[in-house]
Amino acid sequence: MRLPRPTLLVLSLIAASLPAAAQATLPPTPLGTPDPASFYGLLLNQWYVSVKQVSAGTLIDGTPTQDGSFLTFPTSAATPSRAESGQTVGGKSASALGVASATQLGAAASARAPLTPDATGMAAVGYAALSYWAVLDQDAAVRFNLGLKGSLSTTGNVALGADATTAGVAVLAHGSEANFSNASQAALFANAGLDVNAEGETLLRQLSVLRPSTQTHLDVFGAQADALHTAVDVDTTLGVTASGTQIQCNGTEPAPISAVCGRYFYFMNVFLFTGAQNGAAADFSHTLGVDSISINGGPAQAFNAVSAVPEPGSALLLAAGLGLLGMAARRRGNGRR
Repeated sequence: MRLPRPTLLVLSLIAASLPAAAQATLPPTPLGTPDPASFYGLLLNQWYVSVKQVSAGTLIDGTPTQDGSFLTFPTSAATPSRAESGQTVGGKSASALGVASATQLGAAASARAPLTPDATGMAAVGYAALSYWAVLDQDAAVRFNLGLKGSLSTTGNVALGADATTAGVAVLAHGSEANFSNASQAALFANAGLDVNAEGETLLRQLSVLRPSTQTHLDVFGAQADALHTAVDVDTTLGVTASGTQIQCNGTEPAPISAVCGRYFYFMNVFLFTGAQNGAAADFSHTLGVDSISINGGPAQAFNAVSAVPEPGSALLLAAGLGLLGMAARRRGNGRR
């Protein structure tokens, strides 16, 4: 999909937080078989929501609005998260929405002038993201299946140029690699035309021309409606695999850390972007869901994520410890290379 410059300027309202979300691969948490002797309230073999982000922004004739939140280890009180933004000026209207629950994301954007379809100067973007982490007691290939449904529509008449009538959607699903590193993750995104270190308008230009990815650990999707293609319905499924990285310990770790030594850390991130400008709308408000997972090629089963960590303070301490182990492992790996 391609989004012209005005929409990119609005999208830049939320871009500053994207790199942090896109790289929210640590802390590592536990997944294995349910163990009543949980450490710090976190069970092995259970997926947890580690990061939840929603954002919404609009722009009319150069005046922006914005709403949003970025939550780590969201509690049940923060489920679902919702961001809304909107304004109406001189017959021009722009609105945006971002929502996220434990297993569902939604985003919508609308920028219209009902009485003058050829009006310009309107743009909107809605965004939502979820990150999951888990520690399994066995090495396994975990495949996530994500269903996406929604629609793009246009009523504007501007076909070309920076003020073109445009609506678009972009989705990224990113699963962990075995023995992942910053370099290996960057390579995954680079193969889809994305630099995870990019910010602001540079990053958003990359998102606007997403390339399909057939990589095991990354799946992307993009679609667009414009003045010549006034209605686009989306009904598709994305699939991404997460592999585990064994947590290596030196035998002197304290009890909370030693509980995960030798087990396998996994993560999965999913991002949903919608944008619209100058007589267009994108409606994916409750339509991206982590529908199911399968283990080692087995049958699909319903995905269950815990969105409230029982002891958040202790969980963060554990996460920090695991993060240090992960960074040490990556340094050892970089040294071998």
